[in-house]
Amino acid sequence: IIKTHINTISKFNMISNALELFFGKHVFEICKDKEVYLIYSGGDDITFISQENKAQEIIDEIVKSLDKYTNSAIQINYQIEVFNKENINKVYCKAKEKLKEVSNNE
Repeated sequence: IIKTHINTISKFNMISNALELFFGKHVFEICKDKEVYLIYSGGDDITFISQENKAQEIIDEIVKSLDKYTNSAIQINYQIEVFNKENINKVYCKAKEKLKEVSNNE
């Protein structure tokens, strides 16, 4: 949710490019030293797999970094899903399928 008024195409473009940079680069930097399998980060989406007890910690760091990056002008929404380790391959395939579906609808 963007907390600022966008009244020009150039402002929209600037915000869009800045978000692409954040999700396309900064999220990778945040996750690279964590116990996380980053499946996708780009546009305004992030999908990753991690241990249940690490997921909230990683999300908190991403939110904190986004607040700093945008001067708290953008609010991020997220969802955590918990799966047992026997189903992790199904989760990966489902996430990949969903991302493909979303990218085809853009």
